[in-house]
Amino acid sequence: MFYWIHPIYIANWQDEVVVYQEQSGNTHLFSGVSGKIIKRHIDNHGFSKQDIINDNTNLFCNTLEANSFIDSLLTVLIQKDLIFST
Repeated sequence: MFYWIHPIYIANWQDEVVVYQEQSGNTHLFSGVSGKIIKRHIDNHGFSKQDIINDNTNLFCNTLEANSFIDSLLTVLIQKDLIFST
């Protein structure tokens, strides 16, 4: 399971999402598919990779593409200290 590191704030800006992580003071900009996924899961208290795949199948051509993209996104979110996994 993945969890957001709170407090975290999100602002929608046209087709982009700005995420502010209060503990670090960092702001991150996401766009495209990444932004859409973050918007759909920002209010979830916990989520799995499979949750993301299930909720966003329409954004990908196939399962392999979805798995690869979501793995990369989760890695970025962890590196930016926006989420952690258990």
